[in-house]
Amino acid sequence: MLSNDGERLTLENEVSLEDGVEVWLTKLKTGVEDTLRTMLSNIIQDVNSNQPLEDMVFKVLKLLQLAE
Repeated sequence: MLSNDGERLTLENEVSLEDGVEVWLTKLKTGVEDTLRTMLSNIIQDVNSNQPLEDMVFKVLKLLQLAE
């Protein structure tokens, strides 16, 4: 997905356009939620495994920019 501001979110799973707009929007919403959930989970794993602070800050900022 690409926003008007140039922010890009690569979804974990492809979202099909086969079933009509309402179904597609529901699948898209679920895909975005799942992707953001995975990104957040990865950040938490990094915290728990003592990753460098700079790496974690970059990931958190990326996640927050996508959620705006």
